[in-house]
Order: sequence, then C-alpha cells, then structure tokens
Amino acid sequence: MRVAIFHKQPDVIRQVVAACPALVADYMPGDAECTWMNEAAGSFEDEGTVEVMDALLSLGFSPNALRLPEKSSALGTAIGFDNYDLAKFLLEHGADPNLDRTLITSMNRDDPELAMKFIKLLLQHGVDVNQVFNPGTEVCFTALDWAGGNPEIADYLRAHGAKHASEIVGNQKTLLDLKEPSVAVADLVIAYFTEHFGPVREKSLIEVVPSEPAITIHLVPSSSERKHLTLFTTGMSSAPMTVPCGEEQWRFAELFIELPAKWKLKELGNPNWGWPIQWLRSMGKYPHANDSWLGGAVAVVDNEDPLQPLAPNVKFTSLLLMAEREVVGPDGQMIQLYRLTPLYPEERDLERREGLPALLRAFDMHDVPFIVDLHRKNVATG
Repeated sequence: MRVAIFHKQPDVIRQVVAACPALVADYMPGDAECTWMNEAAGSFEDEGTVEVMDALLSLGFSPNALRLPEKSSALGTAIGFDNYDLAKFLLEHGADPNLDRTLITSMNRDDPELAMKFIKLLLQHGVDVNQVFNPGTEVCFTALDWAGGNPEIADYLRAHGAKHASEIVGNQKTLLDLKEPSVAVADLVIAYFTEHFGPVREKSLIEVVPSEPAITIHLVPSSSERKHLTLFTTGMSSAPMTVPCGEEQWRFAELFIELPAKWKLKELGNPNWGWPIQWLRSMGKYPHANDSWLGGAVAVVDNEDPLQPLAPNVKFTSLLLMAEREVVGPDGQMIQLYRLTPLYPEERDLERREGLPALLRAFDMHDVPFIVDLHRKNVATG
C-alpha cells in the first residue's frame, strides 16, 4: 500500500484494498501515529496527487484523519507542500479546515501570492478566522496575531472578522506579548546552513502543529561533494528558553542532525527511519513546553528511565546535544546550533560514572563520526 501511494498508482491502491479491506482505517497497521491520508498528501521529499487522494476517498478513507502526535491533517500537509490543487480537492471532499492550523500553514508559504490564495480558499470553505491556538496555555494566538508581519494578509483577515487573541481570551498572555527575535532569524539560520552545509531543498519541511513556537524541519540533501544529508530546525529560536541567571547566551537555539545519504526519508512512517524527525520535533518543543532550557553547551537526553531504544531496531538509547555552532541574530543575540548525536546505553553509563569529558575523550580516541552511523563502534565497550 505504501509503495503504491509513493509511486502514485491509484489502480494498484484499489487492488490492494480489494485484497485487504481492513486497510481502510485512519492509521497504518502497526503504527498508531501515521495516517494513509498524510502519506498520500506528501512525503518528506514529494507532494501528493489528486488522483491518489481521489482513490483513497472513494475507498472510504477519511479526509480528516490526524497524524500524531502533532495532529496534522492531509489538508495541512498539502498546504505545506504548496499543493493548491490537492488542498482544493480535499476541501471539496469533506476536509475540515479547522482540525489543523491551516491558516497558519498558509501564511508560512514563501510565495505571498500563494499564501493569500490558500487563505481565500480556506475562507470559502468555512475556516474559523478566530480559532485560538494553544488555548489555556501560557501563550496563545490567532491567525491575525500570526499575520502581524504581513499587512496585506492582516487587513484581509480583519475584513473577514478576525481578532487578536487578546480580544478573545482577555488577560491571558498572547503571541503579541512575547519579546522575541526578529522573524528574520529563521532566514538567517537557513542561510547559515545553505552556506556551510549545502542548498536547502524547497518544500522540505514538516510543521510541528500545535506547539508554540511553531517548529519547522528542513532538509539539506546529499550531493556529489557531500555524502550525507542534514536535517535542521527553525522556529525554536523564535522564543527564548527559560535559562538560569547568568546563562543568557543559551536562551535561543536550533537543532540539527546529519544522516547517511541513503537514509530512507520517504519511510518516515517506519520508526526505524523516522526517529530523527521525531526527536528533532520533541526536543524542539520540550524547553518551551516545560519552561526549561537545553542545559548549556553540552547535555545528554535519555529515552525514558530505564533506558529504551530510540526506535525498535536501533541500539541507541540517548542523545548527546552539543552546541557546536552559532548564528548571530539581527539584534546581536546568539542562536546556538545544537548537534544531535545518538549514544549507546554503555556510553550513557560512562558519562554518568565519569562525566561528559570522559565520554568526549572516548569519542576522540575512537574517531567517532558525528554523522549518524547505526553500526558505529561503541566507545564504552571492549
């Protein structure tokens, strides 16, 4: 089924479902997070088609299945891939524009004309312009708050009754209350990775829906000169983390991880290939959701206690976070770029017993590559 969706073969999809009707469900067998509809709307590198979506809907798949944990819809995914025709088709066939942050995703398009086109389409299909995102949390916002940097979109939303969150929720803190770096910070981070790692692929993003700040994951693909690919975040640095007094240089951060060129990014639904994305997501959200920070220059994050593998067939159980690089924001604020490197449980035990310097010395002694290698030597054994 996944292969048929990937190769855009609606006839094969119909044959597979005819042979196995139990496939008609929101989520893929054995995966309680990924939906067939999101898979069909767009993979990490490719957008979906109306023909494939038409086949799925005619077979009984729901247009409103939500991918977990971020609760993103096929409609939101289609908008995220700038796929107007697919978004229009979904709305005309029962997609609910209010299940996902579709207005926010529309405003995040690089092309302002396309952004407005999506917004008008959503309004035609009943999107709630006054939906409050992150209600009941420390920081909430509406589409009008998000449009603050785009007067044309803001005026258009106001003309259709849009309000600021402060007009709806009263004294609760809203997005407008945040003191944050300029929105140009994301562009600076992308420019940095373009200069030092390679061209960032267009449309290679996944929005983490419903967190604030909104976090996007970008891809720098491999090339003839660079035999690996890089995933990195933007958006995490749009709000400061809560740091101890005297540690202000660590208030803003983004994350990145480098993977082998043959990493199967088109199989993100398979946890053995999708775990880097999941960890970039969760680590990007964690400090803001928990009023915390990443802990300074170096930190280790465990997958549960006792330690559990990062993915079913992966032997790593922890992640080493190192502030390896930095970008200077427009206001002079440093944005730390943390590299994520997975650790074996024995390496984590070494760090616990003897401290981070001992672990880093062991890495140096064994010349451990920081590009993820699922079969690399365990520096704490033998």
